[in-house]
Amino acid sequence: MEFIGFPFVQIVLALGTALVGAICALLVRRATRLSSNSKRASLIAFAFPILVGFYVEAGFFAYGIGEIALGKDSFLDGVYHYQLVNGYQLVILDKMPEMSSVEQYRGDSHTMAVDQVRAVQVAGNALLVTAHQGRDASDWGRDKPANTYIAIDTKTSKITDYPTLDALRSDAASRGISLQLIATEDALNQAASLGWAGRMFLIVLLTPPVVLAIWLLRQLRYLTQHPMIAGQHPHPA
Repeated sequence: MEFIGFPFVQIVLALGTALVGAICALLVRRATRLSSNSKRASLIAFAFPILVGFYVEAGFFAYGIGEIALGKDSFLDGVYHYQLVNGYQLVILDKMPEMSSVEQYRGDSHTMAVDQVRAVQVAGNALLVTAHQGRDASDWGRDKPANTYIAIDTKTSKITDYPTLDALRSDAASRGISLQLIATEDALNQAASLGWAGRMFLIVLLTPPVVLAIWLLRQLRYLTQHPMIAGQHPHPA
């Protein structure tokens, strides 16, 4: 998440949840029109979506900070690492996957092997890569197709260049490798997907508002079914 766009996200979230709250308030007001608690119920119906929206956002924000503190990939900085083989990783920017790079990690240091990666494949100790090599600094972008084809021996870090994709495929076939490249976008989807810890956190985060929503719906049902009991008693004739 870019912090430049953070205020915009807050505005959209506030307006969106306020709109939902307004709709809920109108529906509750209509359903409880015979009850003296109608105004209070409408106010709660208006506030509930807003509070839940910012509660969930705060939960995700805290989870993202926790991931960064633990040295894991996080949506807050948008940088993801797709594990390859023998210390090699595909480093992906979620907003610009076309600028992904294959990097070799050795302890705390790392070196870039290939940039502007378009697709990768692990085959034993071999790493097959297609990338775009620009003519100058301005020659980059998502619409730029692969024009560089590489095989990396991850044991020796030896890089072999091929003139075409067919040449890479032919050499791979001669070594018993079927070319099945994974696009950087697909690698990003896998790297950014929630693991079991993320799914458990999502369940824990959403359980309180769901339980509260069920309880409020039951209270609303009671008000609609017993308006005079919940509200004012009728005056005798």
